[in-house]
Formats: sequence, C-alpha cells, structure tokens
Amino acid sequence: MTDQNKGKLMGQCYRFICTKCKCEIEAPSGSDSGFEYATKPMRCTSCGNLFDQLIATNDGKGYKPVEHPDPCPRCGSDALEKWEHKTRICPRCGGMMKRGELLYLWD
Repeated sequence: MTDQNKGKLMGQCYRFICTKCKCEIEAPSGSDSGFEYATKPMRCTSCGNLFDQLIATNDGKGYKPVEHPDPCPRCGSDALEKWEHKTRICPRCGGMMKRGELLYLWD
C-alpha cells in the first residue's frame, strides 16, 4: 500500500475522457487500495489496454506484495508501463485524458 493511500478504507474509480479522441475509460487516479487488495493502473505497450494490476493482498495482518503480477488481460503481454495519473496519456491516441467524476468506491 502506498503512502498516499494510508488511512483510506476504499479505492476510488474515476471517469477519464480524452480531450483529443473522446475515448472514455474508468480508472483510479493512481495506485489505490481497499480492504483486501491494492492495485496500480497499467498500460500495455503491446495492445494499448489500460487495466488495474493487482500489486498486493491483505491477509488481515497487512499488505503483502504479489510475487508475480499478472500480464495484460487482453493480449497476455508483460510489456507494461505504469499509467501515470499526472500525465494521463490516452491509451488509444496518445492525447491527454481529463479526469471526470468519481464513479464508484470499491473495497
């Protein structure tokens, strides 16, 4: 669990909309955590898929890092990069993604 998430009990998912191609995605603003697990948004450099990768699980005694994080669920590639919440690059066209409304909380 990252320092930015300490004390948070629920993860947050937002709508992001590309200012160039109008692509819409649902994603956290950055690494996030709930009661049972922690995730970080990843972008597959092979197919452009954006997904939350499981990075840690909570066994009730604290978060433990996942030994072998999953590859891209769309194409199976391990060629991944962290999707930075500060740059918010569109996975479709490379334009800028604007963060919209909070869609839901998860735990």
